[in-house]
Amino acid sequence: MNSVKILIAAAMILIATNMLSGCAPKNVSEVGVERIEAAQEMKKTVSLSLTEVEGEDDIVVQLALQNPEKKPVTSVQAWLAYNPNTIKGLSIDTKASAFELMAPYDNDFDHDLGFVMLGRSSATPESGKEIMIAEIHFEKTADGAVMIEAYDFKQTLLGHTSANMMLDGDPINILLKPQSPLLIINQ
Repeated sequence: MNSVKILIAAAMILIATNMLSGCAPKNVSEVGVERIEAAQEMKKTVSLSLTEVEGEDDIVVQLALQNPEKKPVTSVQAWLAYNPNTIKGLSIDTKASAFELMAPYDNDFDHDLGFVMLGRSSATPESGKEIMIAEIHFEKTADGAVMIEAYDFKQTLLGHTSANMMLDGDPINILLKPQSPLLIINQ
């Protein structure tokens, strides 16, 4: 056999091998790794905002998502931490919330530890530039500045603060790491 025929045969074997390997089904671990990589590559552009609004005698803050790219957000979990010696949670108003469903055991206060625990979702994704979550009312119980922070943010779904969308049937967190503190109130 001459060298040209050997090179052609080797090239044919290489091409056939590459074509066949592309047609072979992937195993479950490869698919899982691809989904994790896709979720990690998803650009996080959604941010949590907490804004003080005029209240009568109490402190009123509005919690919303800023969503400049209008990503389809299906759920949000927002646990907020505060000093229970300076303010006390009074009520959580979700009438204007874009999310109609409530997570079990959320949308409540832990008065001893100083937490607002919010969990909301929607049957259809919300994709506005600003997505209202709730209006929270506090009573000031001591003088001085009040700081409210996002509690237990993680890049994954394992924390207590996230904004989530579906990617290939799986939820992923698309929330940017919240600033710390999220809000300072000087009253």
